[in-house]
Amino acid sequence: MQKSFRIAVIGFALAVFATPVVAQSKGRGAKDKSSGAVQAQVSVDVFDAIEIRLIRDYYGNAGQKPQALPPGIAKNLRRGKPLPPGIAKKSLPSDLSRNLPVREGVELVVAGDQVVMVRAGIVIDILAIFN
Repeated sequence: MQKSFRIAVIGFALAVFATPVVAQSKGRGAKDKSSGAVQAQVSVDVFDAIEIRLIRDYYGNAGQKPQALPPGIAKNLRRGKPLPPGIAKKSLPSDLSRNLPVREGVELVVAGDQVVMVRAGIVIDILAIFN
């Protein structure tokens, strides 16, 4: 009886602790079926260090500083909340967006002096262009 209990506990522990490792390995790269090439995809819902550097370098070298959002709208721009209605948003410049990693189902928009990561209308991360 005790031996079968130990085996059950070990089996359960393996199932619980092995599952996150398998889940994390998916989405690190997607294989392009036509060419066999692997395309980098980022599945984490925050800006990584490379993206932050690329975005800030781009706007720092552009010589123009975007206007900050009005305080009332900026106050409503929060992670986990819907993108505020009426917010003036623009697409990232194409020469910047093509240098950033591909994120499935995620849109990057410029709102004032911030780059906002949005999925299905919900803000998932915010990056101040100038800190």
